[in-house]
Amino acid sequence: MFFFAVAAFVAGVSLLQTQTQLPPLFAAAVLPLFAAAAFALRKHRLQMQVALLLFAFAAGFFWAAARGEWRLANTMPEQLEWRDIVVEGKVKGFVKNDARASRFLFEIERIVSPQPQPLNIIARLADYHNGTPPLSAFADGAKLQMKIRMRPPRENANPHHFDYAGYLFANNIRAAGYVRGRESIKVVSPGGGLRLSLTERAHNLFDGAQQQGGAGALLAALVVGDRSQMTQEQWRVLRRTGTAHLFAISGAHLSIAAGFAALLVSFLWRRSQRLTRIMPAQKAALLLALPAAFGYALLAGMGLPVQRSFLMLAAAGVAVLAGGMSQAFYALAFAALVIVALDTWAVLSAGFWLSFAFVSALIVIIARGRRGFWKRVVMAQFLLSLCAMPLTLWFFNQASLISPLANLLAIPVIGFIVLPLALADIFAPGDVLWRIAGWVLLHGWNALDFLSRLPFAAWQPASPPGWLFALAMCGAALLLAPSGFPMRFAGVLPVLAVMLWKPAPVDEGGFRAVVLDVGQGSAVVLHTAKRALMYDAGPAYTAATVRDYLRGEGVRKLDALIVSHDDGDHAGGAKTLLNEFGAARVLTSWKFGGAELCQSGLSWEWDGVVFSLLYPRAADYENIRFSDNDKSCVLRVDGKHSSLLLTGDVSSDTERVLLSRYANGELQAAAMNAPHHGSRFSSSPEFVAAVNADIAVFSSGAQNRFGHPHPDAVSVYEKTNAKIFRTDTDGAIILHFPPDAAPFAEKWRPKVLRYWHRLR
Repeated sequence: MFFFAVAAFVAGVSLLQTQTQLPPLFAAAVLPLFAAAAFALRKHRLQMQVALLLFAFAAGFFWAAARGEWRLANTMPEQLEWRDIVVEGKVKGFVKNDARASRFLFEIERIVSPQPQPLNIIARLADYHNGTPPLSAFADGAKLQMKIRMRPPRENANPHHFDYAGYLFANNIRAAGYVRGRESIKVVSPGGGLRLSLTERAHNLFDGAQQQGGAGALLAALVVGDRSQMTQEQWRVLRRTGTAHLFAISGAHLSIAAGFAALLVSFLWRRSQRLTRIMPAQKAALLLALPAAFGYALLAGMGLPVQRSFLMLAAAGVAVLAGGMSQAFYALAFAALVIVALDTWAVLSAGFWLSFAFVSALIVIIARGRRGFWKRVVMAQFLLSLCAMPLTLWFFNQASLISPLANLLAIPVIGFIVLPLALADIFAPGDVLWRIAGWVLLHGWNALDFLSRLPFAAWQPASPPGWLFALAMCGAALLLAPSGFPMRFAGVLPVLAVMLWKPAPVDEGGFRAVVLDVGQGSAVVLHTAKRALMYDAGPAYTAATVRDYLRGEGVRKLDALIVSHDDGDHAGGAKTLLNEFGAARVLTSWKFGGAELCQSGLSWEWDGVVFSLLYPRAADYENIRFSDNDKSCVLRVDGKHSSLLLTGDVSSDTERVLLSRYANGELQAAAMNAPHHGSRFSSSPEFVAAVNADIAVFSSGAQNRFGHPHPDAVSVYEKTNAKIFRTDTDGAIILHFPPDAAPFAEKWRPKVLRYWHRLR
């Protein structure tokens, strides 16, 4: 019954985290009713159990709601948003330095000016130094007073994209901003300490002063949890080999620290007859190993994931002390209850679910079978990797096919050589142990890098629907059933179904256009029955957004990429996307690698859909009066029933040129994107009337400095009775163009709206 009660509590917490608004807390009065019902029905076992489960579910739901209310109430005053304010607080964690800025978390304790007041929030800040040396003042634990500008973070809303706003809210990061001048920084007390000295020692020993992303970065991630200097290339290797968990301090790392401490204690304890009479060496070793794990957790910064891992390890240790492995699942359930009760947003974390899935699977694998040691190790690694595939696909849109092999190599190397040597060196004189650990780590890393470059290393299918994911998890559980269980290996079928899932294709002659929410920028993906074209790539910092969408739709290679013009908000992500996906054809309005120049008159047909470039002509490129904006590639897409017009950043000058060249209705379209994000220097009444679109989409960022879309531009479309959609308020806009019906649009933000999302 305890398992089911914990599951009901976690389910209640999870349900609350899917709500768009928090429920009124007075509704929690239902809790005593369920408790009274359970007490009244204590002689009727089944009814009493149902009442207890309802009580646990409701308790989880309303406890999470109360925590949500408290956190929402703790926010910065609206009147101080995006204004210069002086704050005092502490740097929290390690600083990530790049060529443009130093980025760090800052735990604000109070506002000094303009109006002194307490404020207990964490802000994500940047110090834009633009190539000058980063300041040493931004050290972990440093107490600073400085002038900043900040506002509550607002996340874009797109299909298949990680909810970054939810991640920030779960970690109590309630604002984002930047430092307003280094001269305003006053060091109240310097930071530093053991963690900072160890990470600096690792970088100086292996990477040198200027280099990043070498063995020092990997060693710092293992020892103190500093992943700030790990490169994108290193993360690519870890993702493709399924070994990223080894460089994010988790229960495995704490277990290794505790395990070696237990071996040492056991060895010494057995040497004393007096001590063994007081307590058996095995239990003493386990009891004294927990402080070692706690010390490592403190060294790693004691963040929420590390806290969860320590609680799981402590619960398992208590279970063994109390009754052995038979109590492991009770301990695991108790750990889940404690973790979720203390941190109701843990259920939003991939690490939470992966950790419990891994530990549960490992308990089952260890408990069953009597094969030899190595056979059990290989089988355990294979089953763990197979069972983890549905979860990794759900959370990361990617699964490693070589994960069993990579982990068989990496876990012993890192777990039994690198990490013990690195931790032991903290207490040993000199750098000998760290040098040995770094040498072993580099050679192990070269092997992982080789494996990651194999063409079949990772699989990136389309994101599965929820029902198929649930079925795959049931299949994974079936695979872990005891030997002889009927149809046990049939569990592999739903797991394979998730791996091979493909979304329903667009009908022949129809197409779908997805205007992604990339802030103040443009990125549109066009899908026909068998092909995918991308018009604009968005800003560089939103490349991950576009990547996640393409992966989630099962796109492995673009059939064409059109970048309308050379502005960062349209072209910034192009190189990243081409490196990751490639494109059979690239068209632009400027010299970009081996790309073709857009030329009016160029057209092609895919799956019954015609793509036509209307602008610019060759002579337009020589027109010195035209800016890059006015040389934007203008694309028309014609399905069997309706059409779409994509205009880039053309101004009213180019609109007049288009009107003069296409005076016979060629501009008319059922839907269009508003030129230049709704600038008041575009969307002339004559042009908008000529297009006569039923649907108009404004692709713009929230509260952008240009004031897009301008009210004058919006009013032009309103006068034509067009349905207006905006990415800043509606999220991604999905435009459907069926081959035999009128087009229609969907807003993505309402589908994923949660109570922590900021709309203003």
